[in-house]
Amino acid sequence: MPMSTLFADRFCLRRPLNDALYGPVGLYEDTKRGEIVAIKQVSLARAVAALRRNPNMDNPWSEHRVVSRLMTLPPHTNVVRFRGEFLHMQDTWCVVMEFCPGGDLWDLLECSPKNRLPESEARQLFRQCVRGVRFLHAHGIAHRDLSLENVFYCRGVCKIGDFGLSTDAALRGSGEAVGKAYYMAPEVVNQE
Repeated sequence: MPMSTLFADRFCLRRPLNDALYGPVGLYEDTKRGEIVAIKQVSLARAVAALRRNPNMDNPWSEHRVVSRLMTLPPHTNVVRFRGEFLHMQDTWCVVMEFCPGGDLWDLLECSPKNRLPESEARQLFRQCVRGVRFLHAHGIAHRDLSLENVFYCRGVCKIGDFGLSTDAALRGSGEAVGKAYYMAPEVVNQE
């Protein structure tokens, strides 16, 4: 994808990180601030097409509202810090966020002996996740897709990220189950 001059002048790609649902995530150097950041690029055309097929998929417009809200709040240790967002080439929403060099909790488990953490370490990470969720709920944000893949790891600290299914906690939901089925409670999957 060709980059606009503004994007190319400020952000220098260091390496691709992964492919998200609607576009790539890369490791960039922010030459203006002199820091390393992650940038998620979201193809709005791909998002529109996917949401027409399934309205319960990650919604970049909902994510934009949450990211914008989080940028107005004081940073929280257990929530990914967003540095900015912008529209690129009229069709790509770019989200600039802190880079978590440890990957996500799934990566952490895969690198651990027998794919497990010692109970004391797991308990500590769980407490951090709870602190992050408490912060989000206190500010009216419901994540709705907490999973190992959406909690990032940065030097021993858990950080909740990927707000694609997030919503305003005060709004009544559609009643539809969202998120990954293998993380859902049985009563949610069974629609009880």
